[in-house]
Amino acid sequence: MSLYESKFLINNSEEMLGIITDFYLQSLEQKEISIVLKLKIKHFLEDIKSSLDYAAFSVYRKYCSQYITAKPENHERGVCFPVHFSEKKFTTFMKNIFPNLESNKPEIFELIRELQPFYSSKEWYLTFNSLVNKNKHRYLTPQTREEETVIRTFDQHGNTHSMFTHGGITIVNSENIKFDDMDWDQEKQLPIPTLNRGYESTTWISFTFTELGKEVLPTLKEIQEQATNVIHNLDASF
Repeated sequence: MSLYESKFLINNSEEMLGIITDFYLQSLEQKEISIVLKLKIKHFLEDIKSSLDYAAFSVYRKYCSQYITAKPENHERGVCFPVHFSEKKFTTFMKNIFPNLESNKPEIFELIRELQPFYSSKEWYLTFNSLVNKNKHRYLTPQTREEETVIRTFDQHGNTHSMFTHGGITIVNSENIKFDDMDWDQEKQLPIPTLNRGYESTTWISFTFTELGKEVLPTLKEIQEQATNVIHNLDASF
């Protein structure tokens, strides 16, 4: 029994992440994330979920199936890569679904255990499961566009005098506003450079998983990297 299917799917998720990145950058020009990108994120998460579940099934078949007394097809319906918030529930699940795994292959048992929310602070796995459940069973997790602009004013020597940050919203609403002794361009919402002073502005734009308060792309990259490590570690333990 190998992890061929798991490794295929985890490699496919890496390719999908590259496609998502391209669509993501295109979507930043729009006010909302596109439905195409949302669906690609959904499929990306499902590939990783399937990769982990295939790995769990491979572990079961190689190290635990011989101890099953019930009909194999009935038992195998419950085989999956678990997530439990209670150590008691996790222990019960592992004894029922993966009998004798802890004694026969403790390194694999511990690898699964250390991902559980009750055991460690491996936040990526909790985030991953939250996204999978919401996307698969209820709805595509809302993602919002966030924009932040930082304005830095400087003199003719390049010395910074002040910095100003705003979140992509109109802050100046009246006439005769000055910013650091510079007149304000109402239309552009930026200061107007003077002879002895200039400015530079940088704008960061991103989408976030609203309910989680996490940026989309860094979150997906971390999930893919960490899930890949899990599959590689399991493969090394076979």
